[in-house]
Amino acid sequence: MPRILFLIVASCITFSAYAQTIAVVSFDGAMVRTTEGKSVTSRIESSMSARQAELVAQQTQFERAVEEYQKGALVMSAEARAAREQELANQNAALQQAAMQAQNELSELQTNLVYQLTEKLRATVTKIALEKGYDIVLDTSTLPFVGTNVVDITDLLVQRYDAANP
Repeated sequence: MPRILFLIVASCITFSAYAQTIAVVSFDGAMVRTTEGKSVTSRIESSMSARQAELVAQQTQFERAVEEYQKGALVMSAEARAAREQELANQNAALQQAAMQAQNELSELQTNLVYQLTEKLRATVTKIALEKGYDIVLDTSTLPFVGTNVVDITDLLVQRYDAANP
């Protein structure tokens, strides 16, 4: 019995000797709050609005072409009607392809810009962790963490990042 008690006490002492200082950070929160993050968001939204305007214009043009076809289809020969239907089908396919291409380009732009910013933020978090002596820094954006004696460094990250990247 005394041996078991000794092992329990020894393990508690060992555990407390290896207690780690844990910090948490919300990378998502920091991204939208930094000056560069706001710029990235604005750039993505601007690109999305421009592409959306182009697609709306193309869609409107296609709808007009369909209306014109429908008005004149009754007086067209079968060959002319078939040719016009093929043109409209091609135009519709091109419109759908343009929409998919726009979506892919915007997705790629967003991925690249967010990745670049994330890497810069991670470097800043590493500096803060080393400076403050944090053993572990967890991202609450992907891994919710609740505990005692945990320091949230999101505000500090935003301040340091903005100061280093005006």
